[in-house]
Order: sequence, then structure tokens, then C-alpha cells
Amino acid sequence: MFHDSVRVPEEAGLGTAKVRLSFDAWKTGQVAPATLTVPVVEPKAKPKTAERRPRPEPKVADSKELRQTLRHDGYISGLAYTPDGRLLAMLDNNKKGGDTGVHLWDTMTGQKRSTFPLPSRNSEAFTLRIDPAGKMLAIATREVKMRTDDPNLYEGWRAWGVTVWDIATGKEKATFREEQPGSAAILAFDGDSLLVTHQEGEPWKKRPQPSRVMRLDLASGKRTSLYESKDRECGVAAVSPDGRSALLILRPSTKTVTTDVRLLDLKTGQTRPLWETRGAVLSAGTFAPDGKTAAVFLWNKLRFWDVATGRERTELSERYGAFWKRPDNERLGGITAMRFSPDGKLLAVAHEVFDIPSRQNITEIVLWDLAASEARTTLRGHTGYVSQMAFAPDGRTLATGGSNKMVKLWNISSPASGTTNRSAGQTKQP
Repeated sequence: MFHDSVRVPEEAGLGTAKVRLSFDAWKTGQVAPATLTVPVVEPKAKPKTAERRPRPEPKVADSKELRQTLRHDGYISGLAYTPDGRLLAMLDNNKKGGDTGVHLWDTMTGQKRSTFPLPSRNSEAFTLRIDPAGKMLAIATREVKMRTDDPNLYEGWRAWGVTVWDIATGKEKATFREEQPGSAAILAFDGDSLLVTHQEGEPWKKRPQPSRVMRLDLASGKRTSLYESKDRECGVAAVSPDGRSALLILRPSTKTVTTDVRLLDLKTGQTRPLWETRGAVLSAGTFAPDGKTAAVFLWNKLRFWDVATGRERTELSERYGAFWKRPDNERLGGITAMRFSPDGKLLAVAHEVFDIPSRQNITEIVLWDLAASEARTTLRGHTGYVSQMAFAPDGRTLATGGSNKMVKLWNISSPASGTTNRSAGQTKQP
């Protein structure tokens, strides 16, 4: 049986080519080979596919409360004010180099004061904390492996560590590094130690990856486990202001399909269940300044809990639930970040909102008045995911940042007066 076409080696070129053919005749023996001269023609060009046009950036006008926008080179993965409010620290996590690291801004002059670089070019950092005295700044990092054939492509994780700086001098006070794949997040300073969550290995591995909440001694590097899970990923959404409790989130595993929220006692390691829901869901959580109330968002539900009793504060949950279901807010999506104001009267909530023209998510930051049970102000201006929020200690400024490489500073009104607390000469202050 003959075919109407013959595959010719690409190096033959156009024109003609000689092809030697041989066949095994069925049951009659070998047939003498033959040499044929065949034409070589240029293959038909494949039709060009239409080039993909980049989606347009969502057009979002900044709300009138915006005071200042601070642009950076990368994803904003940490925001924190010093206790006196004079400095604002921003963690710029730029994976392509540039001016990456922790930037300290002077809130009186509105100018950048200094930058603390990440430990190495291949480091990534996702948490930033300042100690209660305002003297030390800490970040948790992981070091990634890059491909040998292309140093710009990511391959996996190599190590994880913690770096602590003296804010006044800019010098490193302590460093910790473990040459094992894993990641960590700093929860809070605890005297001469740090409260840290740690996950072993790499998250895409199929086998269970042990994870734990632990205390890391800055001087010796000694680690003391407070809570450990060998078959479920655990994380902490927030630590109470007094450092005694934490909102523990347990993800689903091969043995369970639920996500659990628990109160973890950071002194004893004991837990109390708060909430359980099916599926692997994104979560956000925070404590009120007095430590008596915790707010947790899971699976399109925001609920409030009494920390002392572990009971739900249903009156707050139901009031916010009514706001969530309002017809004119049907575009609201998941909550990505939450923070109480320093006086505990406001809850700043960052919602994802689907922008129809650009078919991308943008963010609305709602300032929820807890006493009046209503949304008092909605802040718009971010065109991407907002994961970081920080109130200035005096409650007059809210800093927000995330995936769109910028930090926005918003003037916040007083719930009592309904007017903006904004003194003369403050317009350029972070």
C-alpha cells in the first residue's frame, strides 16, 4: 500500500530530493529497493491567530479621602506604623530586582528615610512586624531556587529565615536561617522572641506537610513549638493585642474536608473551636483593640466572636450580614483584609469587586461603623488585590497596599463628629 505523500528531511530544502525506498512484500520475500525523485514543496503557512490584546486596566477614580499615593516596584506584602506614628514601614516584595526591601517613610516630612534590603536577590518576604517599643523591625523570608538554564525562572524553595533590624541604626540585630525548604510568617514580638508560623517543605507536594506555631528565640535561635499539625496546614490570621491568643486557621487535608477556626492560647498551646466550614477557603481575621472581640471572614460570611467565652456575637454578625446582602452591593466579593481602628469604633474591610469593563477584580475598602451598624465611607482607588492595612496610632490615617504596587494613605473621619481629622500641613504626610 502506497501513500500519496513522502516525508522529506527538513535539510533537503526546496526543489527535488532523492528518497530510497524498500518494502517487505507480504509472504513473498524481499522486494528490491528503489530510488525515487520526488518534488519538495513549501508547506502551507498556518493561519495566523489573532494576537491577544492585554486587558485594559480598570478605570477607578480615587475617593476624595485619599491623601497620598506612594508607588513602589513590587507587591506590597507588609505595612506597619511605629507606636509613636512617626514612621511607616512598607515591605516591597519585588521579584524582578529593583528597590526591593523594607522602606521606612517619615510621616512628618512625607519623605522616605531609609531602606532595609532583603538578605539576597532570590529572597521573598511576606510578613513585617515592629516591636511594641518601636525599636526593632522583623521580616520572615524564604529563599527560592532558580533554574540553572534560566536564572529568571522559579524552580522551588531552598531555605527560610528571619531578619531583625535596629530601626534607629539600620543595623541587623539578629538573623536566623534554616537550609530546608519551607516558609514562615512572623506573628508578633514576644519579649526577646518572635511568635512565628512555619510550614515545612513546599505546598504543591502531595504528601502532608507538617506546620506549626512556635516561639523563636532571637539570641540563640532556639525554637519552641506551641502548636503542631502533621497532616493539616495551619496558619494564624491575627494575634490579640495582649499577645495571649491567636486566631488559628486549619485547612482541609486528605483526612478532612473542613476549614476550622480556633482560638489558640499562646501560653498553654490549648485551642477552643470557634467555627467550621466545608472546603478550602480564603480567610481574614482581626482582633479589636481591647482584645475582647475577634472578627473572622470565611466563605462569604463575616462573623464576630467573644474571645472570653468563645461565643458568637450574633448581633454584630447579623448586622453586617444584612449589609452584605443589600441589592446595591451584589458586586461585592471576598474580604481580603480587615483592621479595627485604634479606638475600636470602625472596622476597615477590603472587599473584592468585579469590574465588568476590564473583567478584573478591583477593591473597595468599606469603613464599617460598629455602633451605627452601617457602612460610613467607601474608599476606592486600588485596581488590584489589597492584602495589607494599617491604621496610624492616632486613627486619622489608614494605609492600604497590595498587588498594584502602591500604598494609598486615606484620611479617616471620626465616628463621633463625622468630619475628617486633618490638620493643616498634613496633606503630604504618610
